[in-house]
Amino acid sequence: MRTMETDVVVIGGGSTGAGVVRDVAMRGFRAILLDRADMAQGTSGRYHGLLHSGARYIASDPESATECAEENAIVSRINADAVEKTGGLFVTTSVDDEDYADQFIARARAAHVPAEEISPAEALRREPRLDPGLKRAFAVQDGTVDGWRMVWGAARSAIAYGRRSSLHSCNRNSNAAQRPYRSGLRAR
Repeated sequence: MRTMETDVVVIGGGSTGAGVVRDVAMRGFRAILLDRADMAQGTSGRYHGLLHSGARYIASDPESATECAEENAIVSRINADAVEKTGGLFVTTSVDDEDYADQFIARARAAHVPAEEISPAEALRREPRLDPGLKRAFAVQDGTVDGWRMVWGAARSAIAYGRRSSLHSCNRNSNAAQRPYRSGLRAR
């Protein structure tokens, strides 16, 4: 059995574990990440991947709306390769109360959720199946995240920051054991 010295041991190679290893490596600690299989093989590799703009929460939970907008910006900045900026639309249809649109934009501003009013014609160009009689439309910064890319991006970033972090899999058939991403990212 081989003995290793480290400052931090993280168990679980999903988005939380990879994020923690990245964080401690950025702080100068030696870290080892252990996983029973391979990185992102559990929930992090299988979740829906929605990256909310926060707009859907501006009325019911403005604090969460603000947090979504902030986290969207952070994830998009630190792991851009894992994010697809799909955008989203909020519209006032032909049967909706027009006051909603004014409330929407005011609430978005108050929660610091980026939203831009676009013309109904532009909204219909982007999404032809919308109500053709829609009155107003707002573009928001929704997106999707590729969980696998996000986790591996955090692991690669940990190595780049720390150069003393390593990944170890208990599964000899895992991708991590077969294909280390760069020197310093070692697997067993």
